[in-house]
Amino acid sequence: MKRGSPLRRVPTQARSQARLERMMDAAEHELAEVGYEAATMQAIAARAETSIGSLYQFFPNKQVLFDAISDRYLTRVRGMLDLLLSEELMARPWTEVLETAVDAIWAFDRDDPAVRAIWIQGRVTPELIHAGSAINREMATRLEAFLAQHLPALPSAHRPVVATMVVETISSMIFVATLRGEPAASQVMEETKVLLRRYLEGYERPFRSEATKSPAKVRPKAPSKHRGR
Repeated sequence: MKRGSPLRRVPTQARSQARLERMMDAAEHELAEVGYEAATMQAIAARAETSIGSLYQFFPNKQVLFDAISDRYLTRVRGMLDLLLSEELMARPWTEVLETAVDAIWAFDRDDPAVRAIWIQGRVTPELIHAGSAINREMATRLEAFLAQHLPALPSAHRPVVATMVVETISSMIFVATLRGEPAASQVMEETKVLLRRYLEGYERPFRSEATKSPAKVRPKAPSKHRGR
């Protein structure tokens, strides 16, 4: 595991690996429903249809189990992002890519019980926040090449902050949508697409930062023809 205590036992056979995955699936659903504090190893074992002893063979305690499902979730996120950032998709018009990306990321998080188990109901640690932030930074870095291709008017020096704004906006609004639930969640994500589309449209034209804009010229006031009564 990437964080926390190591597994007591690392499965080497397909059968053991399948049992481990079943336990982690059960933990995700249990944590998503009742939360980290209320979830028990006994309840997780029962949901996985295995003995408590078998569960403890792999996980010495609930925190290690939570770290394991967190790491597995982050691995799934990276796999999903690899598909989204494929050359085939990136070659499409940027507005189409934006729509597809927001829809795909939202569908992934909406349907994955790990999102609620970890980020909503879980015990979020500084290490987990750091790992999630690292994925966002990685995604933003990879997004810069897309911006260079589709928004050539955007200066290279400004690409990192624009890419960061796009990634962090999607990430933040998915969290808001998850908390709201349907039908508000879908409405939030549709508005997120509108927000980002309007934001990026501003960079289709030649870009001038506030620091480089020339100050507006003030025309001298013409003298009045009338001095008064």
